Amino acid sequence: EGCNVVDVTGCGNAFCGAFLAAVQGGETDFDAAVWGCVAASFMAESYAIPQQIPSELHDAALLRVDNLRRRVKTSEHVKSC
Repeated sequence: EGCNVVDVTGCGNAFCGAFLAAVQGGETDFDAAVWGCVAASFMAESYAIPQQIPSELHDAALLRVDNLRRRVKTSEHVKSC
């Protein structure tokens, strides 16, 4: 869980790109935000851009998406909304 942050440059761009791609692909705003957070987490773990090609990150991204969805949906803040 979590990520090893080395550089946050580009995290906002990664979030926005993934969020918009997910919305365009038919995801809910919630799931699009989750995908945005996951994209930003990969960006934060690299200097400049991640060196892996997207297909190499696929399984790790799906795992992070599932973990984040579960964590957010069980948080007290979300339950009270």
